[in-house]
Amino acid sequence: MPKKIFDLIKKQNGETFAKTIRSYDNGVFDIPNLCNIVKYAGRQAEPILPYLISLKNIKIDDKEDPLPPEVLLEKAGYNAYYADTLSKQNAILKYFAPNEELCTFNDTNRYINYYIINAVKKNVDQIKRADFLNPVREDAYGVSVISIQILKSGGFISIKNRYNHTVENPDNTFNSNPDNIIPGLSASLKKRFNVDFSSQHVSVPNGYVIINGKIIKYQTEYNNVYIGDSFYIKDGQIYELNRDFQTIIDNMFVLDLKNKKIYNPAGFNDPFPDILNKEFDGKKLHFVPATNDEIQLLADNTPLFKLNKNRCITSLYLHRTTYIGEFFMYRGKHEIKFFAAPNLKHLESNFLYHNKCLETFLAPHLETIENNFLFHNKKLKMIYIPSLKSLGNNFLQDNETLTRFNAPELTEIGSAFLYANKNLKKFYAPKLECIRGDFIFLNEHLQHFFAKRLESVGDCFLPMNRALRLLRVPKLKKIGKSFLMSNQKLRKLFAPNLENVQDDCLESHLKRNFILTRKNIPQNHDSYFSRTLFKRLLFRKNERQ
Repeated sequence: MPKKIFDLIKKQNGETFAKTIRSYDNGVFDIPNLCNIVKYAGRQAEPILPYLISLKNIKIDDKEDPLPPEVLLEKAGYNAYYADTLSKQNAILKYFAPNEELCTFNDTNRYINYYIINAVKKNVDQIKRADFLNPVREDAYGVSVISIQILKSGGFISIKNRYNHTVENPDNTFNSNPDNIIPGLSASLKKRFNVDFSSQHVSVPNGYVIINGKIIKYQTEYNNVYIGDSFYIKDGQIYELNRDFQTIIDNMFVLDLKNKKIYNPAGFNDPFPDILNKEFDGKKLHFVPATNDEIQLLADNTPLFKLNKNRCITSLYLHRTTYIGEFFMYRGKHEIKFFAAPNLKHLESNFLYHNKCLETFLAPHLETIENNFLFHNKKLKMIYIPSLKSLGNNFLQDNETLTRFNAPELTEIGSAFLYANKNLKKFYAPKLECIRGDFIFLNEHLQHFFAKRLESVGDCFLPMNRALRLLRVPKLKKIGKSFLMSNQKLRKLFAPNLENVQDDCLESHLKRNFILTRKNIPQNHDSYFSRTLFKRLLFRKNERQ
């Protein structure tokens, strides 16, 4: 083994990487152009050793006269065609479930830059999404519709399936080796399009991809844009960052201190870069040390965000921002624990949708929040929104830690508000007039609920609440189905203006000393409430509020 190669690999990828190769198989160092092959492979060699060993003796089955790709795929049970127009490229869209559509459907230039073969199983109509509750990349549903995409300039192939990003690494179906679909397909595609691409008998593991013969260890992939620790790859071209003034944050965005900008190489819809660039405008950017192994970015002397050792944002301050569009920081690795926007007034849907660690949210002038606010967050403990007037669907769904909700100006709440929150103890919204369905589902600690202006609630209002004892809603007129379903401890309901009782109202309420106060006895005697509970409830028509 030439010592020079070992030293070059050691300098480029680290001593551990070089020693791991040497201990496993010295012959790997004899692979031509090895330094270039592993330049972007990261600092750990062990995951890619099987692939490196395969490079020593690669045998490619290039038949002189292979069958056409469509014929081979027909033998594999597919109806296949070459997509050389936008309409052909997206013709398979109808087979994809909502939120599982291929990202490439939105790329109008995909068929121009890539050779695309779309293939649909002949029995595709018999393979139903509903039958696959635990998706696996190569299960029958996943591979029933595939799209083989080869970069026209060569060096890259991707086989995409029907799950898109529902499963891990869906753009590497069949390990992006056409021969895993049916033997001979690789040679057939190479001959058909006269282009070479990477298709090895041994594949790299998840988190790696082969592009132009190089092993790429990436952090994030979106729409065939691969983002590493100090580079990104788009359309087969590698863009290296200047580490003196550029860095990748949240495994997704490039921060350029010299040019005072932040941008998204993958180009997906996210207002985060535009918002930060407005915060940057006219200010000097520089990092200063912060506590707990963090650094803080200052715009002049004003803090904007903190980064941890993984270069993920942990605290974010938006001082100028008054409006945030939808899909704010929807993708990427987000570890934000603190968010403050003192001038924010409107927040669109899907704000920090996948964030699971935000603990504090401060927005004193925020008036409207649309759907899916912090949808998957479980840790929010403090939310300060005293000016909030309107709230969309799925607010803090799955949150488990919030104990108090205070919104003195709030008038309207969408469905699934704090769905599955178990620990809310205090709820204060004195101007609340309307609540839609699935309100505080499965709560275990809220004992008293008072909303003096509330007039209507949708289906499943406080269902399966295990602690509520007093409900005072003096103006409530309309309720949906399953009102207070499976509540076990309610002792008093004050709803003197309730006009109608729906099915399953107070279903499974077993306490005989329950008191319902209202002016008029319900007329819909076919409801569960009327049939089962009406006979044993004491109505106090004239009880005062």
